[in-house]
Amino acid sequence: MNILNYKLDTTNELLTSRIGLITLAH
Repeated sequence: MNILNYKLDTTNELLTSRIGLITLAH
């Protein structure tokens, strides 16, 4: 359960940073 939450957190962080980079690129 804890590992699942951790994985979700990292995925969310990666998605957020990726979206931020895309927004900056545009």
